[in-house]
Amino acid sequence: MRNSVLHRDESGFAMITVVMGFMVVAMLAFLLMSNSERQIEESYRVYREDRVLASAEAQLERYAALLTEDGLYYDVRVDDAERARECTTSSIPASIGVVRQPGQTWADLQCTAWDYEDPGAGWYESPLIAGTTTGERVEIQMEVSPPSGPNPLLVSVTGRNLIGTEIRAVSASMRAESLSEYVRSSNGDLRYGAGADITGKIFANGDLDFTAGNKVHDDIFARDQIGQGSGYTTPIYEDGAVAYVGDPVAGQTPPLYNDFAETSLASFDFNTIWQQTQAVKTAACLGGGLCLNQPGANSYLVEPIVNGTGGAFKIWWNSTSMNPSSCGNVFNDDGHLESGWNSLGTIPIPANGAVWVNGDVIVGDRDEPGTFARIEGSFTIYAGDNGDTIPGLPTSGQQFIMQNKSIMVDVRDGSMPGGTAVAALIASGEAYLRKEAGQASGNHLLLEASLLTQGGVFRGTTCGASSATTEFTFRGSLTSQGTGAMSGTFTPRNYGFDPRLQNIRPPYFPLVNDRWWWQDWRELAIPDWAK
Repeated sequence: MRNSVLHRDESGFAMITVVMGFMVVAMLAFLLMSNSERQIEESYRVYREDRVLASAEAQLERYAALLTEDGLYYDVRVDDAERARECTTSSIPASIGVVRQPGQTWADLQCTAWDYEDPGAGWYESPLIAGTTTGERVEIQMEVSPPSGPNPLLVSVTGRNLIGTEIRAVSASMRAESLSEYVRSSNGDLRYGAGADITGKIFANGDLDFTAGNKVHDDIFARDQIGQGSGYTTPIYEDGAVAYVGDPVAGQTPPLYNDFAETSLASFDFNTIWQQTQAVKTAACLGGGLCLNQPGANSYLVEPIVNGTGGAFKIWWNSTSMNPSSCGNVFNDDGHLESGWNSLGTIPIPANGAVWVNGDVIVGDRDEPGTFARIEGSFTIYAGDNGDTIPGLPTSGQQFIMQNKSIMVDVRDGSMPGGTAVAALIASGEAYLRKEAGQASGNHLLLEASLLTQGGVFRGTTCGASSATTEFTFRGSLTSQGTGAMSGTFTPRNYGFDPRLQNIRPPYFPLVNDRWWWQDWRELAIPDWAK
C-alpha cells in the first residue's frame, strides 16, 4: 500500500517537472522572440536614422558641387532644399522684408543678410537617397549662412523621415580651393629678396628660392626645388609652416619637407586658368553681369564707388588704346578727365559680380591724391579674353592698367581687413601699377585684390613721373606667368595676404582644380521649428 502511494507521488512530481520545463522553454522562447523583435525594430530604427543622416550629408555634397560651379551660388538663388528666405539687409530699403521661396532668384535683391521662415509643410523630399516606404523616404530643410569676415560659408541641414520618427541636424563649412588662397603663384621660378616676411601660401611652378633670413608663416609649394638657386637658401619656417617639394635634395625630409606629388597642386596646369577665366566673360555677357563692349571703345576707366544703394561703377570710355610705357594723360592737374573720355554713367555692381571689358582697363578714382577708390560688393573684372570663341561674344586681347590711385576694399565693419567684399582683376595681357607725373613724395598707394595676369607679370610704370618716393602696399593674392617688376617704381613695397581670401572666393576666380569638399562637420541639436 505504501509503495503504491510513493509511486503515485513520484509520478506527480515528474509531471510537474515536465510541465514546468515546458513553461521555462516557452518563456525562454517568448523572451528570445521579444528580444529579437526589439533588436529588429532597433536595427530598423538605426537604419532609418542612418538614411536621414546619409541624406543630410548627401545634401552637403550637392551644395558644395554647386558652389564649385558658381562661388556665389548662395547669393544668386534660394536652393530648392532651403527654407524660404526673408531679406534683412538694412542698407537696401526696397528689399527689406522681401521673402523668396525655394527655387527662386535671390540675386536681384542684392541682399547679403537674411532670416528663414518656418517651413510648415514645405519640406523638400531628397531624391539623393531613394526610399520605398515612408520610414525610408527622407525630407530635408537647409539653411545657408554666407561668409562673413574670417567665417566661411556655413550650411546646416535638418533631415527627417516622412513619418517623423527620426530627425538629425548637421552642419559643415564649404570649401573649394581657389588660386586666391595663395598670396603668390607663379608659372615658373620664384625668388624673394632680403627682408621678406611672408604670410599666405606660396606656389612656384618651378624653383622657389629665398634670401637668408626670409620667413614664411604658411605652407609653401614648389614643383621643382626649394632654396637651391645660386645665392639663395631655404626660408625660416614659422607658425607650423611646412614645405612641399617635387625634387628634394639631401636633408629635405618630412615632416618639414614633404612630397609635392601628394598635394592638389600636383595635377594643376596653368593653362586651365585661362580656360576658367572665360567663365567671367560668359557670366558678364550672357549671365546678367556687366559686359562693356561699347562700339569704338578701346579703353575704359572704371571707378568703383559707394552710393546710397550699395556698390556701383562710374565708367568712361575712350577710342584710344592705352600705352603702358607712355600712359598718356587721364586726369589734368585739377582732377578732371582729359578730353576724349565719354561717360557711360553710373552702373550698379552686378549681382553675380562678373565684369568683362573688350579693351584696356584703368581702375581708379577721381578723388584727390591720398584717397582711394572703395567698393561695396564683390566683383571680378576681366580685361580681354584667352582667344577662345564664345558664340555671340566678341574676342579681345587687351591689357590691364592700374590707375595711380589704386583700389581699396570698402570696410563695412570698421576694421581692416573686414566685411565680405573682395575684388579680383584679371588681365589677358599684363598688369601695371601706374604712377603719374607730378605725384607728390610720400603718397601711399594701396591695392587690396586678387590679381591675375594672363600675358606676363605685374609691373610698375612711372608714366613720366619724377623720382619722388611713393610707397606701395599690396594685400591680397597675385598670380602671374613670372616674377614682377616693381622695384624701379615704388619704394618701399609691402606685400601681404588678405586672410579673408582663405574663405571668400572672388566671383568666378579660377580654382586650383575641380576638387570640392565640405569640412568641419558637426551634429547640431534639433531646431525648435523641426520638432
